[in-house]
Amino acid sequence: MRGVRLGFPARAQERALGGLAVAAGAGLKIVLYDLSNLDALYRIASFFALALIALAVRIAYNRKGV
Repeated sequence: MRGVRLGFPARAQERALGGLAVAAGAGLKIVLYDLSNLDALYRIASFFALALIALAVRIAYNRKGV
């Protein structure tokens, strides 16, 4: 997230996109690996929380877009 945050003020597109790529990789790791070890109710709650985080990142990206 630091790359995304630092990329916006400087209008450094590469840094912002790199930060978004790292965030996407972390999200995929969570969905494919970490959530597979949880019970159904915890999996649903964790997936919902992850969706809210992804939505917040997307809103920040659209507001301060590069």
